[in-house]
Amino acid sequence: MTFGTTPFAIDQVNQNYQLQDNFSKVIGNHTARFGFQGHIDHVKQRVNLIENGEFQFTGTETGLDFADFLIGLPNAYL
Repeated sequence: MTFGTTPFAIDQVNQNYQLQDNFSKVIGNHTARFGFQGHIDHVKQRVNLIENGEFQFTGTETGLDFADFLIGLPNAYL
């Protein structure tokens, strides 16, 4: 059983860059066209590990681990 937040969250940042330049020239009956197009995608993912903690119930108070859980007396918290 797990309580708390999702321990494995992933943040993603996207950055997109685009550069485009076109040139066309009409000379008499002819057309000359030149162009350039550049596209860069930058994707960064950051893993966000969030620990919730852990209670241990071993039965040190009542002799039964489940009984310690019911009365709310953990042996340890990590």
